[in-house]
Amino acid sequence: MPGPYDTMRKRFVSFLFATLGLALIACPAHGDLLRTQTIQLQEGWNSIYLEVSPSDVEPSVVFSNTPIDIVASYYETASSAQFVQDPEAELFRQTGWGVWYADDRPDSFLSTLHAIYGQQAYLIHSLEAHTWSVRGTVRI
Repeated sequence: MPGPYDTMRKRFVSFLFATLGLALIACPAHGDLLRTQTIQLQEGWNSIYLEVSPSDVEPSVVFSNTPIDIVASYYETASSAQFVQDPEAELFRQTGWGVWYADDRPDSFLSTLHAIYGQQAYLIHSLEAHTWSVRGTVRI
C-alpha cells in the first residue's frame, strides 16, 4: 500500500516533467552559432559570399577601420537575370541593386544599402589588399 510520501513523490515527478516539457516548448533551440569569417580582399573589386550575420548590420559599423569604400549587393526581383559585357555599365543604378559608399566619399549620400546580412553575396571595392574579419552568427 503506497504511503503519503509515495503520492507526494509521484506528484513532484509529474510536476517536474510537465515543467521541463513546457520549458522545452517555450524555448526552442535557435541553431545560431557565433563565429568569425575571414576574407582576403584584393585591391579593387572583390566578389564575396558573407556567411555570417554581423550583430550590428549598419554598413558604417561593419566596414569601419577597413579600406573598403564601396559595397554593392543585388536583391533579386521578378525580372530576368542580367548579362553585362561592358565593365563600365552602371548596374548600380538599376532596380535591385543596393550600394553603400563610405562616409568619407563625396557620393556617400547616394547609399541605398542600409544593412549587411549573412547568407548574401556582395561586391566589395577595397582601396588596398586587406584581410577582413567579420564576427557574427550563422544559422544552421
